[in-house]
Amino acid sequence: MTTSTELVKVGQLVLNNGSWNNCQLISKDWISQLFQPSQPFVQDYGLLWWLIPETIHYIVDDSLLAEFKQAGIKQSVIDKFKLLKGNYINVNIPADKLKAVFGDDWKSFLDKEFYPYFPTRSRREYGSKIIGYKAEGYLGQYIIIYPNKKLVAARMVEKTDQYKVETDEMMDFAWYVYKLVK
Repeated sequence: MTTSTELVKVGQLVLNNGSWNNCQLISKDWISQLFQPSQPFVQDYGLLWWLIPETIHYIVDDSLLAEFKQAGIKQSVIDKFKLLKGNYINVNIPADKLKAVFGDDWKSFLDKEFYPYFPTRSRREYGSKIIGYKAEGYLGQYIIIYPNKKLVAARMVEKTDQYKVETDEMMDFAWYVYKLVK
């Protein structure tokens, strides 16, 4: 089983451009390729690493609602999404707002209502300056790297009967870390 200490070591290796204890284990070019956008339709994703821009706008607007409608999402669900319209800066729609609109089990509800069409909860617009990188895993496992701060953070979560996606997944973990060192 991987530990958070091991995840931090992976992050430190990436932060040091593939070098560990003054030994180049991975080529700098290969590390650089990790952070190049790998798909034309997703500009903030490299090779299994997400790019963290200085600013992300998470937007719920008429354009997103029209996309939901075209995908065949029920009008009753779209009407509820209208209550979430807005521009959320550097944090996606907060779980408490989703819970207020869709109920305590909002994630399961949205997964069911949007199957097989899985849109993001909002449309994203990115700032141009990249300030960090993150690897995300199942249930809210993260490696966060902020090169200018020389910071690596990791988070591990174990699935238990008490696990709650709205609190334990911490989808905005990278921003919480950044706020601590900003």
